[in-house]
Amino acid sequence: MFEKFANASGIIFDCDGCLLDSMKTWREVEFGLIKQTNHEWTQDELEEMRAAPMSETAKIFHERWGLLESNEAVSQYMHDTMWDYYNNRATFRQGAREFFEKLQTAGVPCCVVSSTPTKYLNAGLAHVGILDELVAVFSTEETHLSKQDPRLFRLIALGQGLAGPGRRLPGAAHGLGQPGFLHRLPQREKDCLRGALPLISLHCHPLLPLSAL
Repeated sequence: MFEKFANASGIIFDCDGCLLDSMKTWREVEFGLIKQTNHEWTQDELEEMRAAPMSETAKIFHERWGLLESNEAVSQYMHDTMWDYYNNRATFRQGAREFFEKLQTAGVPCCVVSSTPTKYLNAGLAHVGILDELVAVFSTEETHLSKQDPRLFRLIALGQGLAGPGRRLPGAAHGLGQPGFLHRLPQREKDCLRGALPLISLHCHPLLPLSAL
């Protein structure tokens, strides 16, 4: 099955829960904040919060739910735990190192797109030793486009030379839009990408590592 990926012109990885085994730490911070809101969150609210950059997440908790004394105080609450993980304790998700190394051997260019701040991404990816092997690392805090916005992947692919005229999107296209196992792109995203992006983007199910592909 790896041949589908080895023949891709590029791979866009999500970071948390896909390359790095960071979701447990994120959930500890997330649930600590959610508990303080005394609100029963809907799935849509959770997905909105999880897709947002950290600065926007802080705004959601402070401005919408009144947590702590400021947006900055919420951001600091999150930072105190997350920075230690990325800078000192980051580890690969099961199977991710082997999968990434196979792609490197096959000469497939790889980049990362995440809603996590660039500072954290660079620290975590450097800690596991692959930062210099990536074509680029993107945070939605800098692109100002959500991971649910298909324009983000078009801009990344074209900007990093992962796409070219006349190239075909190989295999199944997968999106980073929502948590879950390799979601197929919605039709509106397929329409946006058709004929332009010969790449695959990966976001993994929390219980299914890359080694299962």
